[in-house]
Amino acid sequence: MPGAMLKTIQEFFHAQLEEARSKTSHDENQLHLAAAALLIEMTRADHQRDDVEMQAVLRALKRSYSYDDEQLATLLDLAEAEAADMTSYHEFSSLIKNGFSYEDRVRVIAMLWEVAFADGRIDHHEEHLVRKIAGLLYVRREDIVAAKSLAIQHHEHHIGDKT
Repeated sequence: MPGAMLKTIQEFFHAQLEEARSKTSHDENQLHLAAAALLIEMTRADHQRDDVEMQAVLRALKRSYSYDDEQLATLLDLAEAEAADMTSYHEFSSLIKNGFSYEDRVRVIAMLWEVAFADGRIDHHEEHLVRKIAGLLYVRREDIVAAKSLAIQHHEHHIGDKT
């Protein structure tokens, strides 16, 4: 399975994101795909996936990574496929944990919280999933709490922009 994921990642970034690839390292591209797949999985956590959550995924990825709309759509398509094939979070979490900085891991947790809170509340399944992934990423409790607070602020700011 890991070999198939790496091959898919390489094909995706070679074919669709050549320009972005020249600006970022291959490892960063892997992080982006792994993060996107976990965000997609978060949209399924409460068994009520909706457009609000998908918009939160788009906002989080766009704010965190520098892709244009077409690249982002392609990344999400691949992330959807990867998430559909996911049998455990280990493949994505170990990639992130072993290959990326602590700050990047905390950023992934903040994005997960943002998607979880997209509808204005955090379901217990969503809370469980964020905490499970945070544990797999070895993110400290205080950083999990700070990331949750930041996600709530992003949500309130986004809602404020609409009014």
